[in-house]
Amino acid sequence: PAGGDPEDIRSELLLSFLLVWPRFNPEIASVQTFASRVMDRELMSIVRRGLAFTRREQELPPAEPRPSDAARRCFRIDFERALEPLPVVVKQTAVALCRHSTTETAKLFGCSRQMIHIRKLRIRQALASAGIEPRYFSEAGSR
Repeated sequence: PAGGDPEDIRSELLLSFLLVWPRFNPEIASVQTFASRVMDRELMSIVRRGLAFTRREQELPPAEPRPSDAARRCFRIDFERALEPLPVVVKQTAVALCRHSTTETAKLFGCSRQMIHIRKLRIRQALASAGIEPRYFSEAGSR
């Protein structure tokens, strides 16, 4: 949590410094600069962890009901039909993005993240043209 025990924070800072010390290069920065950057980065990590802990403590919104098996089957059919006119590589990208991040997908295809973003735009346009919007499974758009 944020505002943890000062001794724990000092220990974390010292441990972080010792772990990165082998990367110190006096030709790039002074010891003071190196230490300052390490400590700043670690302090920000400690603050972020504290904030994340605080956010986890908040009540989560109620989960929306899951779509039925039949609705998911219909979605899969609609999804495949929407992607059908797209080039094979764009369809493969859409499938890869179901399981991987943009960066991971770019590595899988050996291309840039920008190329994946361009393909994502084409995928979104194809899905929107087929009526597959973010509220596809909502009451108003249920199938």
